[in-house]
Amino acid sequence: MSDTNTALDEALLADGSVTKQVICAGTGARPESGWNVAVHYDMWLHDSATSIDSTTQRGIFRFELGAGTVITCLDLAARSMQLGEICHVIAAPQHGYGKLGLSLAGVTVPPNAKLKLKIELVEAAPGAQHVTVTASDRLTAATAAKDSGNARVSKSEFSAARDSYHEALSVLGDVALDPVEDEAKFRTLRGQLWSNLALCELKLHNFSKAIFSCDKALSYDPNNVKAMFRKGQALEYSGELRAARDQYSSTYQLSRTAEVKTALEGVKNKLGASAGGLRGMFDS
Repeated sequence: MSDTNTALDEALLADGSVTKQVICAGTGARPESGWNVAVHYDMWLHDSATSIDSTTQRGIFRFELGAGTVITCLDLAARSMQLGEICHVIAAPQHGYGKLGLSLAGVTVPPNAKLKLKIELVEAAPGAQHVTVTASDRLTAATAAKDSGNARVSKSEFSAARDSYHEALSVLGDVALDPVEDEAKFRTLRGQLWSNLALCELKLHNFSKAIFSCDKALSYDPNNVKAMFRKGQALEYSGELRAARDQYSSTYQLSRTAEVKTALEGVKNKLGASAGGLRGMFDS
């Protein structure tokens, strides 16, 4: 098909922070949370013509809608598409890689970057979790997957544990629940799972992913001390010492433990040594 089906921009969010323009129409039903989809995509910084990521060499990219494993704008776009559709998407930083950006596996996105994507939906099918199950059953299954992940962490099997935690998040999905008590339980468990994922990413030295996971955990519980501390660690290991200091300081306000105090003092010492080294460069 040609690009003669180009449409006007469509706002995928009410505030216009993610917009889509169809350049080639598709057919069939639009996928929903829990569906397995596959896409081809190219990604650019909004103000640049240089591609920063593409599936051209790697092949199609598969993920489950609503599992929280991809940036928000990609998940939102895929939900709005029909099979075979090609579109352009413009996304504000908070729906891409946010204020921290990304530097991982050859992909570099600066902080607070607005993104432009070209996406083609090539596969879409209901996943196993698309079958309706009760909130209680989902909580039970997700908790079991979480417990499996915890057991793997205790054996230092961090990659396998990460898979278990992602499985638990997939089981939970992202739909709103009624009654409110069920939604509260889901939010608590989601926060715990993202915090545990952050631990795995730290152990696997995936610091950008650890920060992302911490931010997800903190979106469910801003006072999740473990997630706060792990974000400080990820920032420190990434060389973001001032940000790490501030993160540890915030954590220490909520949890005055020896572990947090030691980390805070350690990063302050590193900053002091760095400042001293710079002063030494100019000594006469």
